[in-house]
This record gives sequence, C-alpha cells and structure tokens, in this order.
Amino acid sequence: MRRYRVRAYADTSVFGGAFDEEFMEASAAFFRQVREGRVELVTSLVVRGELEDAPPR
Repeated sequence: MRRYRVRAYADTSVFGGAFDEEFMEASAAFFRQVREGRVELVTSLVVRGELEDAPPR
C-alpha cells in the first residue's frame, strides 16, 4: 500500500497558535509532524512576508 504525505496550508494564525496557550498543544503536534516529514507545510508569499514582519515570538 502506498502512503501519501499530507499537504497542509498554514496561514499566520497557525504559526501564532504555537504561542497561544489554547492552541499550543495542537500546534506543537502539527509542527512535529511537519518536522518528521509526515506533513508537507505549504504557505504563501503573503504569509512569509507577514512572518518576516512579525515579532520573534
């Protein structure tokens, strides 16, 4: 059986959720799957620009 990697689009709220107590646990699990290669993270140029202008945290 062939396994396909999931592609997930993330806007800036997904990245911000990593620092929000309400979403921290789910965000950590999501980004762990990205690091493990189980999920392919997809963003846009708009998101990348917003992240560049965002505070470090």
